[in-house]
Amino acid sequence: MKGIHFFQIACIIVLVFCAISNACAASQYTHEQWKEILAIGEDKDYTIGAALTLTIEPYQYFRNPGDEIVLSGILKGIFGPLSGSDIVIERRNSSSEVTYLNTSTDESGIYGITDLLTEPGIYSYQAIYRPDQEINTNIMKSERLEITCIQSDSTTFFEPDERHPDTGNQKASDSDKEEEIIAQLTSNTTEFISGQDISFSGQVSIKENPIAYAKVSLVPEVGLSCTGEPVLYQTRKNGTMNATFHLTAPDPLSFSLHYQKNRNEPEYQSDPVFLVPSDTGMNPPPRIVHPSETIDVFIYNTSVQSLQNITLYGWYCKKEGEPGFLSTLDLVWYNFGGKVWDQYPNSSKILTNRYGFFECMVPAPFTPGMYVLAVKREGNLTTPTVYSNVLPLTVTPLDEESDEVMDVLESSPRQILINAAPVPARVLDEGTISLILSGFDNIDADTLHLLIYSSTNSIDWNLYDEISPVIPFEEITIPFLPEKEGYLYFKATADNHEGVTIHSPILVIPVIK
Repeated sequence: MKGIHFFQIACIIVLVFCAISNACAASQYTHEQWKEILAIGEDKDYTIGAALTLTIEPYQYFRNPGDEIVLSGILKGIFGPLSGSDIVIERRNSSSEVTYLNTSTDESGIYGITDLLTEPGIYSYQAIYRPDQEINTNIMKSERLEITCIQSDSTTFFEPDERHPDTGNQKASDSDKEEEIIAQLTSNTTEFISGQDISFSGQVSIKENPIAYAKVSLVPEVGLSCTGEPVLYQTRKNGTMNATFHLTAPDPLSFSLHYQKNRNEPEYQSDPVFLVPSDTGMNPPPRIVHPSETIDVFIYNTSVQSLQNITLYGWYCKKEGEPGFLSTLDLVWYNFGGKVWDQYPNSSKILTNRYGFFECMVPAPFTPGMYVLAVKREGNLTTPTVYSNVLPLTVTPLDEESDEVMDVLESSPRQILINAAPVPARVLDEGTISLILSGFDNIDADTLHLLIYSSTNSIDWNLYDEISPVIPFEEITIPFLPEKEGYLYFKATADNHEGVTIHSPILVIPVIK
């Protein structure tokens, strides 16, 4: 009997505690008022479950000298906001000088203070709360946010002669001169729009003969002192290579192609290719200075029509908060059929700018539906691959009666659009696969070679059909007949006159009775 009474008392205590907790969560009482209501002593730790936030207004990374910013945030614990608490904001500048700004929270736990940016440079801010209770010596800190104060005309420009006094091919000795090794690099434009992709073509030759399957690297630079990581490629049989990058403003960039046969032999490099942004690009949000390698990515619109442009942007942060400047990233999407992250169709490598910021503009998928996107940093034998936060994307159909449909197809980059009807398919009912090759020109028309593959498990693929030649922008229909319940997978590849292979996304078709 005593056990039953004890159980009843325990249940009552739990119910009372839950009621108090719910009331605390929804109440507007201050921290001090809750202390009186609940008769909590001074020896309790009120910071359990508390969070300290920091925001910067205007919420922009680039500012100008003379701008005033507002630093604000909130301090809230499990008993509601912590009012009357002293907050210290630590400010660091490019010279590693540290100053402190003092403020305190109001009855709602909100604090705020202004700061005047007087000189160009990088500024980082972090809010700090030191509890005044002896029972808790843990210091609470917000995320560290970084902004940059620049002159309006401070983008880096350089002249070719200034950048490379000895442009051309590096030759170390007379014997090297006899070899006449030449590295060449060109681009499809001299200007770029932030986020769009730019194409490069390179070649390595010796005495006018191509060097086949040579290991080369493409090296990006900003100004005189900011050199990015080499991006490795291999030449084809004819000594050529191709590369594409999504570039990010606001600084002009230069690229050069490097070739070194062996580690102990001289390195040769092409003349630099200079690219200037046609605009300054977007003013990104403040950078979060993470303690570990992190990618933060955002998207303008989470719902778009088929093939409409989408823009992703974000920050790449290396270890210990360092910006991942002039680093390469990849745009990926989740393949629900194969349950793996695949390269986003026909997207290029993303190159961050000298601040670690990136923009990437690509067309949305052709097939309506729900997609999941992310940005990744490829790992190696010693470093794991790093993925960003995940972004959902909803694609809705284009209005077929609109003249914009063909305009979108003609203006989109080279890609294979693949769709099916009906979805889901039914066993022993014939369905149709539709394919359109968009973004190809008339030169490709006579040389396009289309291969369609099928699979029942997304691992083992068989050649399903082969079509050649293919007329760009003309719909191709292929029948299929499901034999059993489950899933069918289809994909396609196309080779053009340049020897470039374009891959379609994997089409997943559920099959029901």
